[in-house]
Amino acid sequence: MAGKQFANFLFSLLTAFAFFTFSNFSSAQSKPPNVIEEIKKAWEKRQQFTQSVRFTFKIEEIYPKGSISTELDPLLSSRMPEAEGKIMPPEDSNIHFDVEMAFEDDKVRIEYQGQIWSVDDLEFIPIKYLSTFDGFKPKDLYPKHSEKDKFPAGAIRNTKDYGDAGLALVKPLIMVYRPFAPKLQPVNLAELQILPDLVEINGCMCLELVQKHLRGKGSSIRMWVDPARDYVLVRHLVEANYKPNEQIDFVYRLDPSSGWIVNSWKLIALGKKGLLHYSMNSSVNLSDFKYAGAPDTFDLQFPAGTLVSDERTNERFLVRLDGSKRVLPSSDNIPYDDLIKEKPWMIWTLWSNNWKIIFATVIGMTALLVFLRRRLILGLKPNK
Repeated sequence: MAGKQFANFLFSLLTAFAFFTFSNFSSAQSKPPNVIEEIKKAWEKRQQFTQSVRFTFKIEEIYPKGSISTELDPLLSSRMPEAEGKIMPPEDSNIHFDVEMAFEDDKVRIEYQGQIWSVDDLEFIPIKYLSTFDGFKPKDLYPKHSEKDKFPAGAIRNTKDYGDAGLALVKPLIMVYRPFAPKLQPVNLAELQILPDLVEINGCMCLELVQKHLRGKGSSIRMWVDPARDYVLVRHLVEANYKPNEQIDFVYRLDPSSGWIVNSWKLIALGKKGLLHYSMNSSVNLSDFKYAGAPDTFDLQFPAGTLVSDERTNERFLVRLDGSKRVLPSSDNIPYDDLIKEKPWMIWTLWSNNWKIIFATVIGMTALLVFLRRRLILGLKPNK
């Protein structure tokens, strides 16, 4: 009897072992592919293909009546009495931007002109802006655009990352074409969780990826990608306090040589109270994937007359006509017009930058004059 019980026990043990082994083998065989890895490969391929690229696009930005004044920080409002009690903008407003953007690896150039709201003037005023990033130092420039601008103003930022990668005007293209550039606010796919069910977004069956608690409880980033189109990003949603904060919807077109490329996008930004702060409708005019920029395309050279703040050294300087800089002491309160009219420093700059040539020229001319004078004296002597 004991032997029979032992045999039954041994049979049960072997059966359990076989079932466990077969189950593990079956689950290993039926395990779905690593979707995150597939998304990463598709995005990396797109980033490498667009190694050097230039875009031009137009943006229509819409501000509902009062949407700017509603979002003003109370502390900031208290410092601007001219804005107190004002409805900004006083009516629904549509403004337009023309934007040019170029990439070369991790380098970026952004140039745009459009309009921004001025609290001082209580209206939208024209603006031009140029920004470059050579992979190491960001520079930006506000050229003198109208009579209201006092002078061209530039800056060299004290950061290794490119802050302008987060500008609402351009970040949709950076999300698609530079998702893993380390200094351009990259996506960390390893922190994303894939939800099990496909979701229909704008007529496409998409995978949903979620990254939670980025800036505290209730904050998250959600992305929807289309597996049928090389995992292109179809929608990007930022949530704060468990509520939508910013949503971007992308539209693509199939290019015969470049694959799926961004054709347009729409951005909706909500304010603190959940009301519409502004929206953007963008359309791409040009996508040049064979772009070859000039050597200084991604390293802004400030034009003559620009007042530049160098955040790395905490100094301010004026760019002179010859491209050199005149460092301004912190106590220098000379009006800009007087700085531009000032002449002595231009003479000193000419000497300091070209003293070797000037010195050699003076020596040569002196020697020539001595030689000519000697020949003249010898020629005037009477023959004996």
